[in-house]
Formats: sequence, structure tokens, C-alpha cells
Amino acid sequence: MSIGTIALGVLWLIEPGAIHRFKKLLKQPTALLLVSFYLIHLITLLYSEDLAYGWHDAKIKFPLVVFPIVMSTKTFSETQIKSVILGFVLSTLVSTLISFGIFWEVLPTKKAIKDVRDISVFISHIRLSLMICLSVCICTYQIMKSARLRIFFVALIAWFIYFLFVLKSATGIAVLVISELTLLTILIYQQKNRQSKWIISLALLSAMSAIIILSFNRANTYNQPKEPTAFLQLETFTDQGGRYYHDTASKQMENGYYIWINICNEELEESWNNRSSIPLDGKTKNGLNLKGVLLRYLTSKGLRKDRSGMANLSKSDINKIEHGQHTANPPQFKFLERVDEILFGWTMIQEGANPSGNSLGQRIRAWDIGHKILKQSSFFGIGAGDVKNEFEQFYETYHPQVKKEFRIRGHNQFMTVLIATGIPGLVIFFLSLVFLMLPKKQSANALTLTLILIALLSFIAEDTLETQAGVMFYGFFTSLFVFSKNQPFKLSNLKFNSNFIWKIGHNCH
Repeated sequence: MSIGTIALGVLWLIEPGAIHRFKKLLKQPTALLLVSFYLIHLITLLYSEDLAYGWHDAKIKFPLVVFPIVMSTKTFSETQIKSVILGFVLSTLVSTLISFGIFWEVLPTKKAIKDVRDISVFISHIRLSLMICLSVCICTYQIMKSARLRIFFVALIAWFIYFLFVLKSATGIAVLVISELTLLTILIYQQKNRQSKWIISLALLSAMSAIIILSFNRANTYNQPKEPTAFLQLETFTDQGGRYYHDTASKQMENGYYIWINICNEELEESWNNRSSIPLDGKTKNGLNLKGVLLRYLTSKGLRKDRSGMANLSKSDINKIEHGQHTANPPQFKFLERVDEILFGWTMIQEGANPSGNSLGQRIRAWDIGHKILKQSSFFGIGAGDVKNEFEQFYETYHPQVKKEFRIRGHNQFMTVLIATGIPGLVIFFLSLVFLMLPKKQSANALTLTLILIALLSFIAEDTLETQAGVMFYGFFTSLFVFSKNQPFKLSNLKFNSNFIWKIGHNCH
């Protein structure tokens, strides 16, 4: 991606008419703000100590300069713009199909799959989920604007939504619901003949409402015990004389039963090792702590964690535990598994558990560290080159229990910008976002506004602009969509038909 971006910038400079394009650029305040945001990162290197990382960060963010400059000063044909947008949707489709093949172990991969989110082998699952969100919005836009290929785009939407649930990306699902609701609201408002639009919209709204209702219902019932537990009357010994361990202070639950009571470690270890080749203190086949998985699985069945409980497990149960399945009663819908993970993680956070491996816990610790860094940083920030080292030092001071591989940075783009570039950088960043969202008669378009909304939502929970994939996604599509006002082909006229798709496929062949 870096080589292509650099080549694009060089071609812009050496192609005839560079002076004319430069003058044109000076009349584009939005493009200038986007470029200024990059330049202020370069300026902060003057007071950064780690210049190696600083230049690495500058290389990652380089597309934030190139794409606004090129897209705001050059003209592209209708075929080029439509080919890029359709190519993006189809590329996202291919990526999801490959990931799905890895999920079902049909396709080989060298990457260790410890979690379902690891099936995204090309880019992080978060970045892939953002691309899925934009692809769904593009397909929705096409369906609402034209009856052509409606079945094809409906099928794409259905697949993308299903895959997002398989991926269990909480951020992606939340962004999709909000962005789709926003897009549908704008499109319905813009339409004169609304009957068919309302039917399609109500179908999508119903599906999204069901997701929200199911999620809230799961949250309300997750920590409700199935039966009352007399903590003061818990038995001391097992049926075979082993001593029970009870942690009555812990409220962690699985399927309505408390996890940390009725545990006999000696009986559990002996019984497990007699039935599995994986030791109790080992790892499951997807890299999880096996004992933890076993305790949760037995609890989910309402069994005691002793010899008698182990005797009630079938060969199928043992196999599921070895593969990392922590419950005998998984929810009917895939996305609710992710809801359960978040709720379980929140319970662990409340009890002060080590957040390593817990995405919600890691975010909370990262936000805490980011806040502490901000309190000690200057008006101009600490410098883009020192962000990584500063976070590492604060982890060692305040949260040393977090394993190094789980020591993430701010996971909030606004916080990261403020830490790196101070108040000046944050002001420029906000101004660039405001200018991107300002309505312009020539370019006011629901798809453009939805794209910016997707980016903004990702900035709240992620460091989107700290990775190359995130920078490419944001820099390229905001430039393509926002500066389409400069093009003879208007984004509001975006429509695909079978002849165009056949033509693109034939040219690729």
C-alpha cells in the first residue's frame, strides 16, 4: 500500500500541469486541512525522542496527504469511480469468503487461529468490519436508488451481515446498526415516492431492532442466577472426601450458575487428565487457558467442579472443551456470543481481574493510561514519535500485570491525536471533520455522510488512523466521496447494472 501511495504522489508532481493543480489545491480548504493534519504530525517530530517510530508513523499516515491532494485536483471518469466503488465491495466480499473458508478449516492458513476474529488474515478484524459496514451501506444505497440488480445487492447485504455476526465484532455490529439507520433515514427523507422505500426500510429496521432488543434482553438476564445459592451453607467436602474451594466474593456466572464455588482441584485434575491428552494446566487448541474453559463449561451445565461433575461429561463435551468452547448452552444467535463475552469481561473488570485477553478490560486500562498521559503532557503534546514508548512506560508504572502483547494504545483516535500533537493537532483534526461534514449542494450525498459517520464511530472506540489499513480506508474513501463534487460524475448518480458489472469482469479477465 505504501509503494502505490508514494507512486501516486510522485505522478501528481511530475505529470504536466502541476502548477495548475497546485493552484486548484489552494482553493480547497477541506483538502488543506487534511494535509495540515499530517504536517502537524511531522512538526511534532522536532520534539520527539524516538524518531525511528516517528518516521514510521509518518509513513503510515502518508495517504492522508496524497489522497486529498490527488482527489481534489484531478478529474476521474464515471467508469473509473464506479469501478473503484464496485471493486471495493467485491474485494470485501472475497475477503469475507476467504475468512469464512478459514473459519470452517476449508482453507489453510499459517496464522494461528486462537479466536474467531483471527480468521481475518489480511487486515485486523476491526478494519475488515468497517469495510463491511461501508459495503453494506453502498449496497443499500444502490437498492434504494435503483431496481436494477436488487436481488444481487440484497444477497450481498445478507451475507455481509451474517459474516459480521460470525466475526463477532461488537464495534462492527454497533457501527453497522447506527450507520444503516442513518442512511435509511436520509434516503427515505429524500424520496418522493416512498412506498417501496418504506417496505425495504421497515424490513431492515425490524432486523436491526431485533438485534438491539435481543442484546439488551441478554444483558438484563445474564447475571441472574437460575436458582438461589446459600453461600453460608456450601458443602466443605465432595462425595469422595475431597475438599471444596469456594470464592463467594466472585459473582462471575455461566448460564445462571456461579463459577467459583464447588471446586475440588485435586479431583478435577485427576479426572480430566484421565480423559484428555491435554493437561489441565495447558492450553486449548485455540490457545485459551484450559482449566478456565473447563470450569465455565461444567458450570454452564449446572455441575460441580469435581469427580462427579467430570463423570457427567460426554466425549463430545471433552472435545468441545479441548477446542475452547466454554459453555454447553451457546446462544442461538452468533452475535449474542459476543454480547456474552462483553458481559463476562465486564464482570471480571468489576472484580479487578487481569484484563489481558479481555478486549473491554484492555480498552478501559488503555483509556485510563491515556488520561494519565494527558494530565502530564504539554499544550503541544508529547510528539508523534513518543506515543508508543510513553504508553509502555505508563503500563509498567500503573498496570504492570497486563501482558506486553495486550498493552494496546489509546483505542480512541481523539485521545491519541491529543496526546501526540496537543491542542493544535486536535483543533485541526476537528476542523477537518467539520469541513468534511459541511453540506454542499453539489456533493450533499447520503453515502458520503454515512461514510464519515462510520469513520467517526470508529474513532471513538479505535485508533483507526494508527494503522495503515485504517489510514487507507479513511483517507481514500473520504477523499473520493467528499471531493466527488469536483467530478463530472456525481456520486448521487451512483447506479450499477448487469452490463457494467459484466464489462468490469471482462476487462479484468
